[in-house]
Parts: sequence; structure tokens; C-alpha cells
Amino acid sequence: MLANEGADLSAHETLERAQRQADDFSLLAAEYETLAQAAQQQRFDDLLDRPGLDTEHLGQVRQSPSYGPLLAGLRYAESRGLDLEGGLPKLVAARPLDGADDPAAVMHGRVEQWAHTAASGRRTVPNHIAGLIPRALGVSDLDMVRALSEREEAMSHRARELAVLAQETGEAWVTKLGSPPADPVVREMWVAAVSCVAAYRDRWRIGEAHDPLGSDATFTSKEQANHRERAQVAVHAARRLQRTEVREASLSDRLPN
Repeated sequence: MLANEGADLSAHETLERAQRQADDFSLLAAEYETLAQAAQQQRFDDLLDRPGLDTEHLGQVRQSPSYGPLLAGLRYAESRGLDLEGGLPKLVAARPLDGADDPAAVMHGRVEQWAHTAASGRRTVPNHIAGLIPRALGVSDLDMVRALSEREEAMSHRARELAVLAQETGEAWVTKLGSPPADPVVREMWVAAVSCVAAYRDRWRIGEAHDPLGSDATFTSKEQANHRERAQVAVHAARRLQRTEVREASLSDRLPN
């Protein structure tokens, strides 16, 4: 009987652990990033090679530790509405890569600068999951599309669930983003912004920090710095939405009946 109870407990713990992992934004994001890289690698390789990188340079790029970040940078640029087909060959041909110790790192820098410069002058809405993870576009393999969509849905659900729970329990960090607006449309926009912040906190294990994004000292990577920048935009958006509704309500109270 004890053996059976032990087996039942072990099975229960295994199921609980699996459920926690399935609901973990960090793990879901890591899975999505891995799948996205595999799904888009050949397409991005073709772009780098048309025209641009010769066989030697392309081989160096693929073997470099900077190759993964380069592909992530390309996905981010595309999520900002940039035309990779037209722009990437120009970046490759902009300056020779001969003599570069790490062509992938050089290209990654060019792509990031291109995306940053272009994004600062554009008003397109970023195509990000939960406001944080650049969505993989142009994927043609149906199985891969389904796998990416499943994780996208899970990440979006997890982020919103965390945002709603934080608001219902009055967590310190969410109170700093203001109260949920009364107008249903504005409230939905506010919840979306809070969901992005919640996703960032879950992705980077911010824990009990009262500041919405935790301390600057918690940075561990360039990826986190990029995510923090996107989450900071969400912080500003949530506060702006709440202030706007307060001002409009105040103006309405002062208007004559």
C-alpha cells in the first residue's frame, strides 16, 4: 500500500511539475526561440547569400556563437515591419567582411543598428508576442507553424493570467502602473500593457521586486536588455492610459450639465 501511495504521489508531483513547466513563460519563450530559429534559418541563410556573403563567410557565420543572436536580430527587424528581402543584401554589401574576426557578430551589429534606427522613425506597431517576443514570420512548414502557434497562445495566456492575478491580489509592482481604467476598450489596452510587464518579470525571474521591472542591476544579457526596453514602453503605456482616463473623467465632472 505504501509503495502504491508513493507511486501515486510521484505521479502527482510529476504532473504538477509538468503543468508548472507548461505555464512557465521563460520555458515557453525558450522553446519558441529555438523553434523560430530552426524555422527561419534556411530563409535567412538564403537572404545572406543573395547576393552578399560568399561560401567562406557564410560558413563562418553559421559556426559563430553570434549566429543565434544574428537570427534573433533578423526576426526582430522583421517584426518591426522592415523589409529583409530588400534591406539585408544591402547591409551585407555595405562594407567588406574580409578581415573580420567574427562576420556573424559584425552582421548582428549592422542588423541591430538598422532595426533601431528604422524603428525610431516609424510608427508601426511591433509584431511581438505579449509585447515582448518577436513573432516568427514567413514560416511555411505547417507543422512548425502549428508548434509556434501553440507556444504563442500559451505565452499570451500566461502573461495575461499573471497580469490579472497581480491586479486582483494587489501586488506592489502592478499598483505602480495605476488602477484599471473603467472604459472597457481602454482597460483592455491597459491589461495588454500590464501583461507585457508581467511576461518580462516571469521571463527574467524578477521575483518580489516592487518596481515593475526590478533593478537595473538584474541585467544578465543583451536579450534581457532588449526585453526590458520593450517592457519599459509597456510601463509608460499603462501609466499614460490610466492618467488619460483620470484627466477625461475630471474634465467631464467639470462640464456643465
